[in-house]
Amino acid sequence: MKESGKFFGTAMGTLLALSLAANVWLAVRLRNARATTPNVPEPAPPAQANPQAPAKRPGLTLVSWEYKITTMKTDLGTAAARFIEGYARNDSGVEAGETAIYFSLHDKDGAKVDDREVSIRRLGTNEVWKFKTEPFKYALTAKFSRFNVP
Repeated sequence: MKESGKFFGTAMGTLLALSLAANVWLAVRLRNARATTPNVPEPAPPAQANPQAPAKRPGLTLVSWEYKITTMKTDLGTAAARFIEGYARNDSGVEAGETAIYFSLHDKDGAKVDDREVSIRRLGTNEVWKFKTEPFKYALTAKFSRFNVP
């Protein structure tokens, strides 16, 4: 190969320039991919850090809640299981009948994709209820929606 003083005038210079361009392109794509689609979603903050919490309805307080992710083994391999877990307290002074808590589930863009509800048949006066929703897929965040107390 003939050596030349011009960097881009040689075959080696052309290969180096193409390699550099490809590396820059790949670095930009990877940076953008990490910024827009994280591999592992961050869980929603606990109720204390959430500006909506503690949610209160006359007689019922959502003490705290967390969006959690765990893995579970299935026949098809390992799958991510997402659920909401937390505590609610009956402050009404009387026993509450069928009581439910509702959460809205949202995708990475903030669009609502589903709802989750968890309920208990009876909640005594000043009793603290530890609740956990059924597992769900696809939602990256959750928001407290409402209580349903008869």
